[in-house]
Amino acid sequence: MSVNPLLTQALLGTERHPELPPPPAAVPQESWQKLEGLPPAKRLLHAAALLDIAQSAGQPAREDLLAPAAAPPETRSYPPSSFRAPLLEMLREVHRSCLPEWLEICSDQQWLIPPDLLPQLLDAAQRERSLRESVQDCAGRRGPWLARTRNLWPWLTESLEEGSANWETGTDAQRLRWYASTRKSDPEKAIAALQKDWKKDSPDFRQHLVELIQLAPLPQEEASLQKMALRDRRAATRLAAQLALWKLPDSAFCKRHQQRICQVLHLQNKRNSTELCILLPEEFPKDWSLDGLQSKPPSGKGEKAFWVEQILGLASLQDWAAALNIGPEEFVQLAWDPEWAALLLNAVLLSLTNHPDPDFVVQMLPALLSQAQQQKRRDVVEPLLNGVNTDKLTDLLEQLTLRPEEREKLLHTQSCRVHHERHPKLFALLKEVIRSPHGVSAHFARCLAPESIPFLLSYMATLPQLTPSAERLAHTLEFRQRYLQHLPSFETGTPS
Repeated sequence: MSVNPLLTQALLGTERHPELPPPPAAVPQESWQKLEGLPPAKRLLHAAALLDIAQSAGQPAREDLLAPAAAPPETRSYPPSSFRAPLLEMLREVHRSCLPEWLEICSDQQWLIPPDLLPQLLDAAQRERSLRESVQDCAGRRGPWLARTRNLWPWLTESLEEGSANWETGTDAQRLRWYASTRKSDPEKAIAALQKDWKKDSPDFRQHLVELIQLAPLPQEEASLQKMALRDRRAATRLAAQLALWKLPDSAFCKRHQQRICQVLHLQNKRNSTELCILLPEEFPKDWSLDGLQSKPPSGKGEKAFWVEQILGLASLQDWAAALNIGPEEFVQLAWDPEWAALLLNAVLLSLTNHPDPDFVVQMLPALLSQAQQQKRRDVVEPLLNGVNTDKLTDLLEQLTLRPEEREKLLHTQSCRVHHERHPKLFALLKEVIRSPHGVSAHFARCLAPESIPFLLSYMATLPQLTPSAERLAHTLEFRQRYLQHLPSFETGTPS
């Protein structure tokens, strides 16, 4: 068995074996001799590359391969080169935290990912699921074509394969799409398939199927939801079924549950005002269990309070107001009976979690925080902010009565756009965080409105010393400014 002399030289080192070995049979001697003048280490690398090319060129071409069809033409344009260049740095893990914003801008501008960088971004989205929606939106027609050609990135093509499999033979994702499509054209056929396979389907699939139905339930699905989904062993499946049935105003479930809400939720005139209060139920009727409610509370929670939280949490706050015969505006202004404040707070949070309503959240948060004195107020606020758009969210964090550390933590975890003039409290907080000896997260670079970047950089330039993390923040802000300034809508002021 012959030993590759280049491999031997690489293993032993070019200092011990600096001589270039004789040319292998596959390499022309003239090409090999041109390597003589190079330094030993560089010469070894060039020799290995030359040998690899020569060996590949010597292989006979395969005749059983068919060239793939050309990628379909695109209908959208690519970003300008000045905006494209920063993407190269992000893909090299430099300022990677800016990549979601770069993709968001591409989507807003209807730009496509440049073809030569598309495979790298698809690989990045394969690793980071949070990037997939943005990458898919900017991949154009070339993205799915490339995924099929290379048999990679299945998430990019799954949504395009509606008819590739049916309910009987498809993957879970394909079966869900079949059900979603068939229930529109032939709901009876879809429901029959659901009922036939319910018991043998996996718990995960049943949950995803009921969550799909929950988005827009059909009256024909009421029986399946009531008799099968509400009795499922998985709590998430039962909850999705309850929320789906609640959206069917003529369902028996909805009518029963409306009565429960009216039984526990009341207004009383106390302390010279009308207050929201609770009337605890005396017992747990059998039909509550059939409707998916749980009688046994978790550890540390009162039994009857747990029943009330479930009842009120299934309905939206607008449904609460309707049960009290008042409008949403009047409901927001209601005082809470102190005796029931903790229970009402938990029920309101559960309701807003099950029925996200950004406008209601914005109106209710000050009242919720005033009732949350005994809890970590960040734990009250943070779950409710999903769905509130960036501008409203930033304005809300500016206005809310929060301790500086609470505001900082929320600013760190939420998608904000702090403006140096519109949000003076938040901008002052950013300055304070930068001065802190404990360091600053790179996430704060994305919290700043583009037009306010020069003002924060100008402030940082006046500081006698920056921590290493603050220096990295400054570099990231400068990097953001570099690509944002090429956008048509970019506006900036001049720091005084």
